[in-house]
Amino acid sequence: MLPVATDQLERALAELLDTDILLHSHQPVGGGCIHHGGVIKTNRGAFFLKWNTADASPMFEAEQKGLQTLRHRSSLLVPTPYGTFTLDRYAFLLLEYFPHQPATALYWERFGIGLAELHRNSADRYGFAEDNFIGSLPQSNRWHATFVDFFIHERLLPQIQRAQQQQRLTASHQRQFDHLFAQLPHLLPEEPPALLHGDLWSGNCFATTNEEAVIVDPAVYYGHREAELAFTLLFGGFHDRFYQSYHSHFPLLPDWRQRVDLYNLYPLLVHLNLFGSSYLPDIERILRRYT
Repeated sequence: MLPVATDQLERALAELLDTDILLHSHQPVGGGCIHHGGVIKTNRGAFFLKWNTADASPMFEAEQKGLQTLRHRSSLLVPTPYGTFTLDRYAFLLLEYFPHQPATALYWERFGIGLAELHRNSADRYGFAEDNFIGSLPQSNRWHATFVDFFIHERLLPQIQRAQQQQRLTASHQRQFDHLFAQLPHLLPEEPPALLHGDLWSGNCFATTNEEAVIVDPAVYYGHREAELAFTLLFGGFHDRFYQSYHSHFPLLPDWRQRVDLYNLYPLLVHLNLFGSSYLPDIERILRRYT
């Protein structure tokens, strides 16, 4: 159900796209944890429309910038962001629409190659020109010369502090994290920064026509590409063909899987803060392993 009247939405879309728009239908799409979304069909074709309350405008603006960055630097398909707007008490983001198709072995192979090509985009430091969001939480992207410093100060510490404020982490957890921070320079190998999608799990990618891969909902920054691959493994992992094709085009260190848990402390802390204490046992398991 769209949150505003059809004629209001048509006028806003017409202004955004600079053409007359008639809305024919709307098909809600489930699965979003933060925003609402659906496919709208119009006299100018189909689009994907996301919306939330008006205070979500900064999230949509950051998402638009992230999509634009990926579109300019990736061979993977990335939806064109046509723009953001507000109506009444709601914020909207209009995107190019890609139909979903079943994932095939060829899709996974192309996806792995495309992600490897994306990661060849580099910078002289770790971070990003602007802050953005991971889910609905702010994500700081201040520049750092080393990944370990970036990982501690821009990824782990903000989430730890948020969890402490919500009384989801204790002083004992903090001591374990402090001990881990002292070890990280010896545990995480340095390599040149890579442009990352930043929130790459199965819900933020899909197959479309011609078995091409589409990536959506980014949280972009220049980071360690092992962190991106680790994130893909957090909720079940991708098809083996994906990892094989990635490695064949941009080889990872042979022992990269041994560091997966370390990188995934960040998304686990994010999920702890967003969704509650069911994610704490995994965080505690990782801390015990290293402390």
